[in-house]
Amino acid sequence: MKKTILLADDDPEMRAEISDILKDEGYDVLTAADGKEAIDTLKKQNVNLLLLDLKMPVINGYEVLRALEKEHIRVKTIVLTASIIVPSMPDEISISYEEKKKVLKLADAVLNKPVDMALLVEKIKGLV
Repeated sequence: MKKTILLADDDPEMRAEISDILKDEGYDVLTAADGKEAIDTLKKQNVNLLLLDLKMPVINGYEVLRALEKEHIRVKTIVLTASIIVPSMPDEISISYEEKKKVLKLADAVLNKPVDMALLVEKIKGLV
């Protein structure tokens, strides 16, 4: 049985590139352009793994992780981020560094963008 991956990223080119690679690897891929779409999909679909961008419109990735925890939706999650998550480097997501660390502990892995596709595939295989 094919494993299903939900890719939540607001960049259509990134969604297309990662989707193509994962489909070639034999996965079913669902996509979401923002956090709200991701949460809605997770409530309706059986998903084996979530690939989650942090900076998205409507609901960002941090809020998605908090919502999944609050609603007791457990899904293996790999966070994809172009952000450098350190205290001295603020970004436009206005939550504290400590809150970011706490929320990211809900994820199974964090990978930096640009994504090393071979590493991403390796991480996915290890989680699903």
